[in-house]
Amino acid sequence: MLCEEPARVEFLPPNPAHDDAAPFSPKDDLARILALSGTDQCPLYLSRFSTYTPPDKMRWACCSERWQQSAISRLRHETCDGRIVSVPRLLSALHGRTLSLVGDSTMNQMFDMLGARLDAAGEVSEITRRRAEHNLEARHYAQDAVCSERTPAGDRPRMGGSTARFRLEPGARRCSLLSCNGTSGKKVFEALCRQLPDEEIWVRRANATIRFYRTDGPFAKPKAGACGTAAAFSRRIAAAASGADILVANVGMHYNRPAPASRAASWRAKNEPDAAHSPTAYESAGKTLLDRLEEAAEGGALALAMESFVQHFFTDDGSGDYAHRDPAEERREQSRVGRLKAQGGPWEGCRCGQLGQSLAGRPDWRNERLAAWLQARSEQAGGAGRPRVALLPLAALLRPMHDLHQTRRQCDSPASGGQFRDCLHICMHPRTWEVLTEPLFRRVVNWAHARGWGGPAGAALALPPQPKSKGRAKRRGAFGLRSKKAFEV
Repeated sequence: MLCEEPARVEFLPPNPAHDDAAPFSPKDDLARILALSGTDQCPLYLSRFSTYTPPDKMRWACCSERWQQSAISRLRHETCDGRIVSVPRLLSALHGRTLSLVGDSTMNQMFDMLGARLDAAGEVSEITRRRAEHNLEARHYAQDAVCSERTPAGDRPRMGGSTARFRLEPGARRCSLLSCNGTSGKKVFEALCRQLPDEEIWVRRANATIRFYRTDGPFAKPKAGACGTAAAFSRRIAAAASGADILVANVGMHYNRPAPASRAASWRAKNEPDAAHSPTAYESAGKTLLDRLEEAAEGGALALAMESFVQHFFTDDGSGDYAHRDPAEERREQSRVGRLKAQGGPWEGCRCGQLGQSLAGRPDWRNERLAAWLQARSEQAGGAGRPRVALLPLAALLRPMHDLHQTRRQCDSPASGGQFRDCLHICMHPRTWEVLTEPLFRRVVNWAHARGWGGPAGAALALPPQPKSKGRAKRRGAFGLRSKKAFEV
């Protein structure tokens, strides 16, 4: 069995002569970003099925900022045994089985990270993607390595929803559009109405399926009609659990504490969470989530409650919490970015803030409550032998990663005042998805091993070999530091 004790993430001290001290040059910055495109550091996979052209996507999705590249080069990730679980090892445990993820955009990131690791390992896969509102037809997909969406101004997709299937062959840098359908509005919000995954990956070599179901919480979606009522939340989790051998679920990021009383009335009016997004509402949503997870565990599934992502907004209380953002700090950061823009262009995003010293080593309020709920349920189960929902820990790994957010996406307009910067989602890089997927990999492998699946504890099963491709392209390696003793198993 693999150990599951928490890993440690830390950053070596920065080199004063590194990126942050370099003179600002928009031209050099753009050249550096373009140079990342299509490499292991920022693979084309991340721009799949996207309306963003690869260079534009790379600017905000990948760890492209100067300080982010510096942080990646100094990142140390030390697991409890010095090992990193490999993709083949995971696929041995998943062979013939289904992993379902259900949650908001942060869970969507976890799904993307899993897909990125499969792509980096050269695994041939088939992907089904359901678009909620837009009817994308075959002509809207480019014949490139990732079937990028191409929707020029004169050919925008109509409303109506659509479902498309693709085959990705990373070794050959080839993507094939297998099918695409959806017309006359019949597929609008199809995934939600028919309780289907928003996206799913079938890995051919392991006959394994990874599914993602989007839900932010019990919030109404008026555009989805009867399918988008608050009651759909519980049904969405149940749909994700149906047929799943492993279920990972989370809810939390759309709930906030009240804004500080010291804030101006105008600021509070704009940022105060309503009743549906309050801590009380979080309690109710959390109960529903854990009830569904317990049902999945009773059915024999591995049920994991994922900790919420850690936020790193500038706050005067050091919490990093969005609802407690410090307007003065945001204005200072916006001014810094504005000065850089005046030198030649919007080539730098806003930075996020470190957590306060007293909060850097403890859970935020959402994860503190989640841990308490799980502990209470475990104690209530007592000796009844009821399967226990396990925690999927991420928060401790994320707390020191304040420089690794997707900040450029929403901080390139002075009109925003910096308040829409993204200090929640993590920038994409082989090191960040290694850090965040490792806890899941370990628990899946151990769960399969305990049932006699997935081969011996120290090695992966022998899967069918990947088909060789004459067009296999060389990829440049990722940068960053592991512990000296870390290696893949």
